[in-house]
Amino acid sequence: MKRAFILVLWPAGALCVAGFWCWSSLKVLSGALLSGSLPAILLASGRLCGLLAAYGVLVQALLIGRASWIERIFGHDRLARAHRANAFFVWPALLLHPVLLAWSCALQGGISIFAQLRDFLTWDGLPAGMAAWTLFAAGAILSSTPVRRRLPYERWHAAHLLLYPAAAAALAHQIESGGDFAAHPLVAKAWAALFILAFGTLLYNRALKPLLAWRRHRFAVERLVRETRDVVSVHIAGQGLEGLNAKDGQFVIVRFLAPDMLLEAHPFSLSKPPDGRSLRISVKRVGDFTAKVQTVPEGAAVIVEGPYGVLTAENCRAAKALLLAGGIGVTALRCLAERLARDGKDVVMLCASRKQEDIVFRDELASLASAGRLRVHFVLSADPLWQGEKGSIDAEKIRRLSPDWLEREAFLCGPPGMVLGLRRALKTLGVPGRRVHYELLPL
Repeated sequence: MKRAFILVLWPAGALCVAGFWCWSSLKVLSGALLSGSLPAILLASGRLCGLLAAYGVLVQALLIGRASWIERIFGHDRLARAHRANAFFVWPALLLHPVLLAWSCALQGGISIFAQLRDFLTWDGLPAGMAAWTLFAAGAILSSTPVRRRLPYERWHAAHLLLYPAAAAALAHQIESGGDFAAHPLVAKAWAALFILAFGTLLYNRALKPLLAWRRHRFAVERLVRETRDVVSVHIAGQGLEGLNAKDGQFVIVRFLAPDMLLEAHPFSLSKPPDGRSLRISVKRVGDFTAKVQTVPEGAAVIVEGPYGVLTAENCRAAKALLLAGGIGVTALRCLAERLARDGKDVVMLCASRKQEDIVFRDELASLASAGRLRVHFVLSADPLWQGEKGSIDAEKIRRLSPDWLEREAFLCGPPGMVLGLRRALKTLGVPGRRVHYELLPL
């Protein structure tokens, strides 16, 4: 119910913005619009694009602001996907805004659009708007999939930070020269307050709050333990860690204060139940940053943000659970399996890997299984010597290895393609969507 309520807020807000535009702009331009004046239509449309683009930017700040109340409802990965999807609404409106306005003014002045854009730079308040537009356009290009794939993460992230001053410049431009706000000072103040609240919340949660947490807990690397040839567990010690209220199955975003690592922060699942004394994350080598993590020096300070995530025991309302893990996704579900078994749940866990040497926490899971209430099945896709389950986790294996699947709450964690396939498999098996909980593998 909470999720459904929040989902209607986006279109409701967009409708409110459009309603304000009708009230402020169309009553002035209605005569020209009804007469079919092209400059008036372009002017009104350009203003509407500007308002909707600014509203979309506010939504973007909310989606990536890491406010705990919304993270608990949707989960981090769903918010990240919504952030990317919302960009397809923001960028067109943002890019069309100056074009439509310039076209309108150019028609009225009898000059070209490019000449009108140059003339805008001499208008009060418009240089800030043009600067914001340029920064947003650059952000759109750098965020596009073809460009982002070619950029190192730290460069892409640094470029992405330019969008924050762009938002500030856009707000200054709207308040100073926006025709819709000029005649409505109270609305302008409320609009500015929304921007300050949204971006203030974002800066607090993503910058100030992690620094305050580090000052309180003094996170530092305690030791590194190699689990497999490409997976290393990092034990992070600290003071008063019970105050984090971390739960089994969640993840944290970490930034190691070590050479060549200061500019990057990445999410990693907790791979061991929090005990109030230390946190354990397990990192698979898949790129430059994860390779550096596997050699981070003991004693290095760590900024820890979170915890986040919805794969928690509180979401298991049934007496039985089915855990489906792929690759390093076993980290979150290994943690959750221990908690569910400790709570008296009947747990079946299927873990997909390539080869025996790639199985993470094989001994730990075997130890948990020997204590009862947990059955573990390893499914290997590329090991001809393996005598157990082979191939991939699919509907047939779920049906055979967990015959009472309809009585179980399902939890999925792994690469996006695998999670999508497992959701489809569970749907074909008749498992209701409300009993399927998943989180894409944090990388």
